[in-house]
Amino acid sequence: MLRVLVRKAGRFLDELQRSLFRPRRLPLQPPAPTSRPVTKVPYAPLQKVLVTDGVGRTLFEEYAEHRRQHGENETGWVLLGLREATEAVVLATLPAGALADTGVAHVHFNSEAQALASRVVRQADRRLTILGVVHTHPGSLRHPSDGDFRGDSQWVANL
Repeated sequence: MLRVLVRKAGRFLDELQRSLFRPRRLPLQPPAPTSRPVTKVPYAPLQKVLVTDGVGRTLFEEYAEHRRQHGENETGWVLLGLREATEAVVLATLPAGALADTGVAHVHFNSEAQALASRVVRQADRRLTILGVVHTHPGSLRHPSDGDFRGDSQWVANL
């Protein structure tokens, strides 16, 4: 578990370094003094979600490994990244965990391990936030299980 966490943190830091140190345009005005209160971004529905190459590779590699070891059981990840008004950039994943409760119709994440991993990963950038959760379905990445369909139908009805 610790090796997986360290590997994930290493991948994340590599992706973060690439995204933070890419060439950028300089602002026309100097940044506001830090004594001013931070204004919250007014969130709107997402129009775009960008997934970094490293995160995409990680998701598919870990999915393939999970299928080899656990067959049809579901698995999942918490997605961490940066949220802006209408966009989100996924920079890291946290796996469901070695002690996650999984079956062919469910996955209950190891939330204690993910909380610890999130703290470790956020040491590099405090702006990171949980963007969402993704999980697999038996035999397919594209089709929800009956339980997901029923649960999502109830959830959407309450929006």
